[in-house]
Amino acid sequence: MRGVVYVDILFFTNALIGWCLLRCCASLTGCAVQKIFLFAGGILAGISSLMVILPPLPAWIMGLMKIISAGTIVALAFFKNGRRIFLKCLLWYVALNVLLSGTILLALYYLEPSEIQIYNMTLYFNVSPLLLIGCVTGTYFVMQIMTFLMGRPREQIVLPFRATFGSDKLDGYALWDTGYHVKDPISGASTFLLSFPEVQSKLSIPLEKALSNYFRTGNLQAGDGIRLIPARTATGMRLLPAIKAPLQLMQRERWRETTAALAVFTPERLGDGTFEALVNPATAEH
Repeated sequence: MRGVVYVDILFFTNALIGWCLLRCCASLTGCAVQKIFLFAGGILAGISSLMVILPPLPAWIMGLMKIISAGTIVALAFFKNGRRIFLKCLLWYVALNVLLSGTILLALYYLEPSEIQIYNMTLYFNVSPLLLIGCVTGTYFVMQIMTFLMGRPREQIVLPFRATFGSDKLDGYALWDTGYHVKDPISGASTFLLSFPEVQSKLSIPLEKALSNYFRTGNLQAGDGIRLIPARTATGMRLLPAIKAPLQLMQRERWRETTAALAVFTPERLGDGTFEALVNPATAEH
């Protein structure tokens, strides 16, 4: 490859690009991430750009290194947000890199076309750092405008919960879901939704047997303290079993009582398995 590569400019420019792209990934997925991890991801992106100065390598080796590099950068920035968020951010990171490349090529085509060279599966062309940073900034502002106009994805808030069934206690994680509005039609009490398959092993034997029998046969045994609550689901209106169970949520490092007094059980799993319950913050917060 002909030309001169200034390592310091290469590193700092790509670190800034990586940081901006990671910020865009966080905005597009709606996940909260600490600034220090975004900064670390940007630094790693700058280090990974130094692959351009390696000796010529086979295409499959460079392709593997590119994939590992992108995955490591995203994992460093979003490792606390779970596997699902990591995969989303990785896809967005790759897509934004492609979008940025197209933006730069468009700017070069109309402003200062020059020869483009390929080395170790990396495009290398003579573009000033100011133009490159300008394209990055423009891409970043376009993404911010899109999220402003189309709505920013909301972060999933998952909190530890504790429900009391008589003398038994059930611990797990609950998702704050503003779309959950099931209430007891008789008393008007607030409820929270529990996934029976995910909490089945944590329930007392009598309660587990009673709920299993209802979901299997549709028959509810008398004397179990279970009532039926009408709830609208994706398959239509259903009667779901519910039992009295005061709910507590862990907020700001302490357990807090809520107004949710009934646990409603559903035979379906909730989400991706990272939580076992749904709670509406408008009715559960106390």
